[in-house]
Amino acid sequence: MVGAHRGILAVGVLLTFLPLAGWLADGHWNNKAEETVRRRLLDSFPTEQRAQLLNASGEEILRQLSGAEQKIEWLQSTPWGAEVWEQDRLLGQTPMPWPEGETTLKLRTPWRTATVNPGESRVTLSPNLLTYTLRLVGLFGLVLIGWSFRSRPFTDEAAEAREPVSDSDKFGEFEKLLLCGQGSMGTVYRARSANFDDRAVYALKVLHPEWSQSEEFRQRFEREYKICSQLDSDRVVRVHACGEKDEKLWMVMDFVEGPTLTEWLAAEPRKEQEVLSMAVAICEGLSYAHNLGIVHRDLKPDNIIITEKNLPVITDFGLARSRHYATITQAHTVLGTPAYIAPEQVEGSVINGQADLYSLGCILYEALAGRPPFQGEAMEVVLAQLTKQPEPLSKHSEVSQACENLVHRLLAKDKTERYASAEEVRQDLLSAKNGAIA
Repeated sequence: MVGAHRGILAVGVLLTFLPLAGWLADGHWNNKAEETVRRRLLDSFPTEQRAQLLNASGEEILRQLSGAEQKIEWLQSTPWGAEVWEQDRLLGQTPMPWPEGETTLKLRTPWRTATVNPGESRVTLSPNLLTYTLRLVGLFGLVLIGWSFRSRPFTDEAAEAREPVSDSDKFGEFEKLLLCGQGSMGTVYRARSANFDDRAVYALKVLHPEWSQSEEFRQRFEREYKICSQLDSDRVVRVHACGEKDEKLWMVMDFVEGPTLTEWLAAEPRKEQEVLSMAVAICEGLSYAHNLGIVHRDLKPDNIIITEKNLPVITDFGLARSRHYATITQAHTVLGTPAYIAPEQVEGSVINGQADLYSLGCILYEALAGRPPFQGEAMEVVLAQLTKQPEPLSKHSEVSQACENLVHRLLAKDKTERYASAEEVRQDLLSAKNGAIA
């Protein structure tokens, strides 16, 4: 690939030099043509007068000519086959006699047009077709040069200038770079592809060693990677690769720059319309994943990143799903995030996309009320998700009735009373926005 870009760059440079070569050649051809005309004009004079005009230019010699005889002789001395035009009327081809009257003629050949004005005793040569062609070729060469610089991959020199990484920092076709952060499941790093043509930045998540000790978990992890690698949406972080290294499972995803939803909410008070707009975009990502049969199972503000365009992107699809195949440990502690976990996940029931919708209800409640629906120790919150109803949203925040009804339905303990799909939620969010408190 590097060689191909260099080849295109070389062709572009060569093409940009062609107009210069054409200009030099055109000047040479013009000089030869003028010299030929000058000699033919000299032949029209007697020998003694010819000696006086030996060093004169063609135009100076033309000024010395007078009378139709010399003009006829001059026109007849032009190259054979040139078309002679008077305005838009073809008079014939050279050699031919000069037409009567003081008229301006054009002599046309495939490569050049000459304008003969007897009143000014001058011949004007226009740039030939080859000159115009070479100019266009030169412009095309400049386009090639610009494209090669804009889209060039790492050159060999740039590749050599890259800081080499040790084998311990290589994960399949990717290389670990800077530490980004740590979580309950593992550590996240910035990463790059080992392919020099790929200049994208990736996120590498390395799970803690204990996660790889279960063979069942490892198999489910790999299976979920294959499922989640199908995701290709602007609302969802894509997964590119996974594997195991030094008894640690790892996964490579898109690197998305921006604060988490938790940080975005903490930065400043958000109005109801802002929160509902954000929820609409989250529903788009959930709907896309659910239609592919993929459930997140750990949707929470820390798993949603807000881009510079103020749009949410959902992260950790594959990791969260694999993680919740075993929701309760032997010590009866919840591995999920208690403040956002759906009741059916705690019960160990069959999970579908409605579990993500319950989590979305918890997120909306927190975004509008400034606190999650239930607070306390982990097991207290888990039991509350099963048995208690949250306080009315209006008790903590001034919200529209449509918004409160929507959040209440999302937080229904019984799945049959909850929204059936993310698309249904999205439609109600759009309706609630119209009556939202600005």
